[in-house]
Amino acid sequence: MTLAIPLLLLTASLSAPGATAATLQAHPAAGAAPGVGGGAPDLLRRHRDELVRPEWTGEEPLSVVAVLDLSASVSGPRLAAAAAGLRTLLSSLDETKDRCALLSFTRSVELHAGWDGTCADAAAAASELRAGGPAALNNALALAFGLLADAPGRPVLVLFTDGGDGASWARDTWPLFAAGAAPPTLLAVTAPPAVSGSGRVGGGAGHISADDLLERIARSDDQEPGRGLRSLRNVDPFWLLTWLAEISGGRLVRTSGDPAEIETAFPALLEALQPN
Repeated sequence: MTLAIPLLLLTASLSAPGATAATLQAHPAAGAAPGVGGGAPDLLRRHRDELVRPEWTGEEPLSVVAVLDLSASVSGPRLAAAAAGLRTLLSSLDETKDRCALLSFTRSVELHAGWDGTCADAAAAASELRAGGPAALNNALALAFGLLADAPGRPVLVLFTDGGDGASWARDTWPLFAAGAAPPTLLAVTAPPAVSGSGRVGGGAGHISADDLLERIARSDDQEPGRGLRSLRNVDPFWLLTWLAEISGGRLVRTSGDPAEIETAFPALLEALQPN
């Protein structure tokens, strides 16, 4: 199966019963895509200042894509806590009107439960996940946004990650293009990235706000277009999630990495899905 997403091509093949391995490839038009590279700061500004945000009453059915980081850096108690918290969140949804899908990522992106199942199926599949390998976070985000692009009701992306990405070919800003005109509501739980003695593995451990992002990008662009974006991951590995939560009316919870904190963060995310 091949699914076209703006700037991306998704090729999915059955790798095992009940599992679909997904590989993202560059779209033929990607090289000329507006906003990539030096133009990306302008895209961020337009998303912040000109985006027409949908009005939600709180009564809409939810289309939820849950994405779990299965890289080696989150293996063990942190992943077990994230899976438990996600199961609680999914189990609280309305089976009569909401629908759910479950993706995981390491080097590749895998679909464990699709739209043809139930939220209970997605919750059960989360119990079977095992960690190992490098992470392709940007690829997973682009795929998740593609799945949600035409979803009925209110599209919601639930994510757990430590922000590391050593396997994506997709740039940090490409998930914004895959999201289309308006991104789904982002509900994210993060664990601190792994940091080595040499400085960084998967980015720094800083924290930058959405307002600071605009200022930093503008200041850097006076010197070299696009430079602000290329250096942001070194400042804050979750800068893109901060931005997406800001423009989508969602929530980003940065945990200390304690398993109990990770697990309890998930159910509380649904409080962000209030009428606006």
